[in-house]
Amino acid sequence: MVLAVPPLIRREILESFLSPYPGHLFLEKPIASTSQDYWDLTEKLGLVASTWSVGYLFPYTGWYRELQSCVAEPGEALEITIHWTLPKPESRDNWKVDKIFGGGIVNFYLSHFIPFLRENDFDASSFSVAGNGDVIWNIRKNGPRGYFLTVQCGYGERFFSVSTARADGGACATSIYRHETPFGLAPQPDLIDARSALLQEYIGEVFEHPQFRVDKKAEEAKAIEALREGQKIDYGP
Repeated sequence: MVLAVPPLIRREILESFLSPYPGHLFLEKPIASTSQDYWDLTEKLGLVASTWSVGYLFPYTGWYRELQSCVAEPGEALEITIHWTLPKPESRDNWKVDKIFGGGIVNFYLSHFIPFLRENDFDASSFSVAGNGDVIWNIRKNGPRGYFLTVQCGYGERFFSVSTARADGGACATSIYRHETPFGLAPQPDLIDARSALLQEYIGEVFEHPQFRVDKKAEEAKAIEALREGQKIDYGP
């Protein structure tokens, strides 16, 4: 079963289950808007679902795997810069742009980075707004090999880039990825969704490992709480 619905509606659906669902539940991100909601929902999922997972697709991209390799290597702290712009949905009825229903740049789009923070943890997180209205999320992990991750996200022409450099400034920045979208080729009118190959890999992993689910709940909740703090900034409608 695929529950590709806003967080509040998903909760209502789960509450309506009279017995555990025997199959796998595929959940839309974000799984929750606060850390407390996350703990409550995962507890509920343990009662109503045989297995479940959240559709984070960044970990199945080549650039993400390369970035994880860079973080895993020994050495000086790593400076990571990610810039992401995407077209703003035309309809205000689209929940993905409505902060009240769990959408917006911070809660919906930046939640894509939860898997990275879950795997690598972090020590500090802060949000600000650029002059052009983009949301800037700074995340820091101290110590070798720590990292300083800057994600700048806003609406505009499709663009996604990832670059890395040594935090001490001892080397020039290295571009890992530059494309229209983080998922590779942008979809064309006569072609299937550009994310199809990533979805197939994600689903294949689920079926290969039936117990596939979040295994670092504390780190996941911590990342969700950081996003909740980001929701408090005024970055427009």
